[in-house]
Amino acid sequence: MDYRIWGLMQQRLYKTPVLEAIELKKRLIETWASIPQCVVDEAVDHWTVRLRACVKTKGRQFERVLQ
Repeated sequence: MDYRIWGLMQQRLYKTPVLEAIELKKRLIETWASIPQCVVDEAVDHWTVRLRACVKTKGRQFERVLQ
């Protein structure tokens, strides 16, 4: 999962403490459903760029290629 999406989910999930596993499961489902599709699409597009950069550098450090 893209770090942006995970960060967004964490912000929303942990606004208040989670006391039980069933509550966590419910919050995860609700939080995921509330994320707009455009955010997911942007995350997928970002990973495509990162994967291409990884291939270009043959698996070596590729962050410099992204700039």
